[in-house]
Amino acid sequence: MPNNALLPLMGCALVLSAVGADYGLGRLDVPKPRRLPVETFPAVIGPWKGGPVQEVGDDIQKRLPTAKIVERVYTDPTGQQVDLMLLTATEDEDMHSPKACFPSQGWTLSDVKDTRVDDQQATRMTADMDGRGRLSVLYWLTGYYPPAPPRNALLQKASVWRKHFMGAHSNMSLFVRITAPETPLTDKALASFTASLHDPLKALVAAGAGPS
Repeated sequence: MPNNALLPLMGCALVLSAVGADYGLGRLDVPKPRRLPVETFPAVIGPWKGGPVQEVGDDIQKRLPTAKIVERVYTDPTGQQVDLMLLTATEDEDMHSPKACFPSQGWTLSDVKDTRVDDQQATRMTADMDGRGRLSVLYWLTGYYPPAPPRNALLQKASVWRKHFMGAHSNMSLFVRITAPETPLTDKALASFTASLHDPLKALVAAGAGPS
């Protein structure tokens, strides 16, 4: 069974730490978002059962005033565990990149690579700290919005077209982050969990399509 003592360490403190990180690195370039009802996200998704929602401290909420954060540990029937954090906000400055907040907590990042989750661009990386072990981290943005424009000029043109086409829904966003202690079964657990997230995340984004 994974060492689930690592998982609570990756809670809202990581979000808070990003507030003091470098502004340009820590900010996620997203359009004006609409806050989604993350508090309605189910505690049971497929074979995965969630524990209690981790409390968001007053200090965190004061520093991220428009953010709503829901985080809990999910466990499958074999005992595999993952930590899921959902963050949504009405101001993009209240959303932060793990590439900033993890190092600010003393974690060393490695094996950072691009991947995709349900057609969304995602990032997979390893976070390592002496005394705390190694974590696999997977995160992405989802919702009705165009992603940050790529550096490639041709892809930038495609991005502008997508923004125009999806303009009616460009004000909703959701940050999804999954962490799990690295074990021989981590890849399998992450694959199973992200597959189970497909329908609940789709429903959550759809729920935000109405008036705020």
